[in-house]
Amino acid sequence: MSSATAPTPIHIHIPQSLAHLTVPLSTYLQKNSPFTNLAVGACIFARTAAHQSSPSQLRLLLVQRAATERGFPNLWEIPGGSAEEGDPTILHSVAREVFEETGLRLTRFVRAVGDGIQFTTGRQNKWMKLTFEIEVQEGLSDAVEGIAGGQWMSDAASLLTQVWLTRV
Repeated sequence: MSSATAPTPIHIHIPQSLAHLTVPLSTYLQKNSPFTNLAVGACIFARTAAHQSSPSQLRLLLVQRAATERGFPNLWEIPGGSAEEGDPTILHSVAREVFEETGLRLTRFVRAVGDGIQFTTGRQNKWMKLTFEIEVQEGLSDAVEGIAGGQWMSDAASLLTQVWLTRV
């Protein structure tokens, strides 16, 4: 994504378990050799309203990559992208990417999802991708359904498996 500036921050809750990520990208990469790049992703869950005919459902927000992307065009995935040197910390990278791709403002980091995924690109760059479960500012969740290229998906646990399996 572009180097757009994240919105004026609102208070963001960061659990102690993520305090080690309140460092700039350069510091993270120095401490985590041999990685040359870092990607971040955000799992954003929302619960539908319960109705008489159906219980509430947990949904996961997925965004579709542009058809012009070099890697994985048109792929549905969680919001995320590259951490950038201009981001004050790794966690700011998450907030920026979520805002760039969805218009949603991150309010809370719930937890890290796993220990990260390592991969190498065709140019032999070594990447780490860190994924987080986050919460966003209330009142904006329903607006996401109107965003072109964004879709709430039900049965999130099985979708995460299917997304990763289709990328293998």
